[in-house]
Amino acid sequence: MKGKIVSFVASKKFGFIDGEDGESYFLHVSKLKDKKQESQLIKGTPVSFDPVPTPKGLSATQVEVLPVHIGERLVSFFVAKGEPKHGKVIFKKKIETSFEDDKDKAFDHFKACAQEAGCNAVINFKPDRQTFEDGNYKYSSFSHIGELALVIEEYVCTSAEEAKKSKEEVQQAVQEAEKKANEVVQQEAELRTNQLSGCLGQLVVFVGIASIFYVII
Repeated sequence: MKGKIVSFVASKKFGFIDGEDGESYFLHVSKLKDKKQESQLIKGTPVSFDPVPTPKGLSATQVEVLPVHIGERLVSFFVAKGEPKHGKVIFKKKIETSFEDDKDKAFDHFKACAQEAGCNAVINFKPDRQTFEDGNYKYSSFSHIGELALVIEEYVCTSAEEAKKSKEEVQQAVQEAEKKANEVVQQEAELRTNQLSGCLGQLVVFVGIASIFYVII
């Protein structure tokens, strides 16, 4: 039977196939005829397989990936406290942003830095809060530490030309990010240094890594 993969969790090595008969079939990597095809198990990939009924439902065995063209594309923008749960990191650059007087402004500024750098993700994200004083007045300022990143995913293309073009576009994005990210990181480092050296007032307490203020993955 033939069908298409409708979902696949690479870290768990399983997913589901929509068969040409309209039924859903459980897919596990161990049922691949050729284990070298594991990297091609992504949403939309056409496959052939033998359907097998099991006590828990329908399953696919003797799975074989049919000829297919695989392209690359950037995922939607996201912020993560660690490494991404989905996609592949192809570029990253550590950054420590300048300080803002409001935690929401600081978060928006951090996202703006990523976008200015041509990146579509922030990974290994940590908020930073420090307390300053100006005369008898003490106040908190907010910053963020993390890595600006480019994260891609693979997808099934309709032609070899589309696959080639998509990979060329990704490489172009990497080249642009390498240049822009260096500029943004340097700019933020200079601003942060000036602020810490006195422009915000005297630093009196290092609070350290603050609690996570935002819902991030």
